[in-house]
Amino acid sequence: SMKRARRTAATTAHRAWQPPPKPGTHPPDLVFEPTAHGVCDSAVVWLHGLDDTAENWAERLTAARLRHPRWRWVHCRAPERRIRCYASKLHTAWGDFADTGAVCVGSVDHDSRDAKGWYGQSVQAVHATVRSLVAQGVPMRRIALVGFSQGAALAA
Repeated sequence: SMKRARRTAATTAHRAWQPPPKPGTHPPDLVFEPTAHGVCDSAVVWLHGLDDTAENWAERLTAARLRHPRWRWVHCRAPERRIRCYASKLHTAWGDFADTGAVCVGSVDHDSRDAKGWYGQSVQAVHATVRSLVAQGVPMRRIALVGFSQGAALAA
């Protein structure tokens, strides 16, 4: 539809070209600046799930961005990593999975010690993003850290 085409075009227009990152390294965030004459009074840091992308969620959240023109939206990008339970194939992920089943109390992944340090690296990357927002003048109390699926686990 025409509306979807405009939304996709708007998302594309906001993306800055970046060379593809090396597997395992955190790619640059996808950032949407406030549209209200540069005024920023809040920020949303969005963390996608396993095998998802910042661009996918940026497109889904276009209407929310339009309703909040004074907010900065930061869609963090998980690096590509070789995930154990998927035959060590590359997937965008904040951390590793040993089991394809749901993560719950008592499961292998719930009780994992983050042997590869990937979750720790991802937490550090999110902390750096939040520190950067604060340094840019966004009050800590006005920063929402939001995630979906594996991104929600990271946000917690």
